Amino acid sequence: MPTDQPSILFVCTGNLCRSPMAKVLFRAQLQKARADWQSWIIDSAGTWTNDNEPASTNAVTVMQQRGLELADHRSKILTAKLINDFDLILVMEPNQKEAIQIEFPQVAKRVFVITEMENGYPAILRDPYGRSVEHYEETAKKLEKIFSIGMERIFTLVDARHPKTSSEIPNSAAKPGNEIQTDVEI
Repeated sequence: MPTDQPSILFVCTGNLCRSPMAKVLFRAQLQKARADWQSWIIDSAGTWTNDNEPASTNAVTVMQQRGLELADHRSKILTAKLINDFDLILVMEPNQKEAIQIEFPQVAKRVFVITEMENGYPAILRDPYGRSVEHYEETAKKLEKIFSIGMERIFTLVDARHPKTSSEIPNSAAKPGNEIQTDVEI
């Protein structure tokens, strides 16, 4: 059952690298962009993982270099109960989007590939798992770019499920010319 709070779920394969990094990077950007950032529910999950595994060492290292913490992260498997609670589900690969839309048709219109927030096109955000710290750094930079360009689209999609008056939409979204479209179907 969806909550009254804005919510976003990041999903990758193992919930060890990409989705946990996306979670903490998004939260950091959200804190800068929205006065209501503390009311948001932000989580991550994996399509093919074991519960309670720590984030990969390189993911922890790359996030620590940015002053962000992943040491307490524990993986969790994507379930119907979990996915139903979120306004927006961002996955890392087009095949993940397709699989989730088939397995969980009730949320199909809320599932997007994360790259669609940046440029409208579903592309693979490569998995750095098992690779060098440089690959994790590349992934982190790509996520930061996606959030830098795509934050307003994310706000539009989430806010469409939580209509607000313009006085309630804080910081950058409330600037003239940045009106939030609330008639988007998701």
